[in-house]
Amino acid sequence: MKALLDGGYLHKNCITVTGKTIAQNLKGVRFPKNQDVVLETKNPISKSSGVVVLKGSLASQGAVVKIAGMENLEFIGKARCFDCEEDAFKAVQKKKYKAGDVFVIRYEGPRGGPGMREMLSTTAAIYGQGMGDKVALITGASRGIGKAIALCFAKEGAFVAINYSQSQNLAEEVCQTIRASGGRCMDVQADLGDSRQVDQMIEKVLLENDKIDILVNNAGFVIYGKVKELSTEELVAQMETNYFGMVFCTKAFLPQMLEQHSGHIVNVASVGASFSVPGVASYCATKFAMLGFSEGLRHELVGTGVGLTVVSPIMVRTPLFDHPSFENFSKFSTGVSLSSETVAKTIIKASNSSRLEIVVPSVARAGIWFKQTFPYLINPIIGNAFRKQLTKRNNSN
Repeated sequence: MKALLDGGYLHKNCITVTGKTIAQNLKGVRFPKNQDVVLETKNPISKSSGVVVLKGSLASQGAVVKIAGMENLEFIGKARCFDCEEDAFKAVQKKKYKAGDVFVIRYEGPRGGPGMREMLSTTAAIYGQGMGDKVALITGASRGIGKAIALCFAKEGAFVAINYSQSQNLAEEVCQTIRASGGRCMDVQADLGDSRQVDQMIEKVLLENDKIDILVNNAGFVIYGKVKELSTEELVAQMETNYFGMVFCTKAFLPQMLEQHSGHIVNVASVGASFSVPGVASYCATKFAMLGFSEGLRHELVGTGVGLTVVSPIMVRTPLFDHPSFENFSKFSTGVSLSSETVAKTIIKASNSSRLEIVVPSVARAGIWFKQTFPYLINPIIGNAFRKQLTKRNNSN
């Protein structure tokens, strides 16, 4: 009260229950120095009150809004209006909303509540469904699996940083799609095989958001052919992007996650990390390396609050196979391949998983077990099947 009185915010001549004025009651009070518990009015925490009264089309007679602790005071989006908290909570449970929607819950004031209900159950449910203020970086997100991942995270309400190497137009198209749906995103260029460009990329992402919650190391490519046919440059290029790109990104973003004591790294590998086959030996080697690196790092991260999960899908219908080396490659049937959207949904789950590796589909795990348990039976079968494919392709050239 002494601070408010000295600041001129109280009527000093107002009579109190003591029979004296406020000024008389506080006459002997000295404002304590060298402390930061009670501040003087000339040096407030905030220039405005933590509670404000608003009027507008949604509340013509006024509405009391608690803004203390809020960072963003402006919201633009479709208003979803409910006449009680229970109705809003049901809508959240059934996910009848999308990123960018603004929840308006009416008639929950002193007369409707009763009391001023804080809507904690509804807001907690929204955050529990992943619609919180998450920031996700997706590498190789201009097309294919990366594009599907970016769209899925944006739909869940995350701010998405879309990495691309050369396809700027495609990356901008992904951003436009996300923004058109009310999502938030940015595109950022970097050749992941160049650690300096990766460092510049993290600077841009952190400058925009001050944090990183999810890193999806998805970028990769494959060149089809026998090892003796591929140039040294082609072998090295696959390792630089598929493996070292993942290492560089992880090294760059990991310190921020450790400082936050939170975050999750999702490395997109392949069943090729367990099944190396003719024609893609160098590609499989990059995924073997990714899985080994991930398992070792995961042990190091125990107790830090940072998680790591590897997602290993079977063949995916993606532009990955548009490389000229696949010109005479017999396209796989949809019965033994996955859509990018299916893999993306698994990666969303993986970003909050405690597992080291998730194989997609799960039945493929049985094949990996058989291969590891009975290699003398499984390896010849797999080798012969893919060797025939490779021979057929070479004969067609």
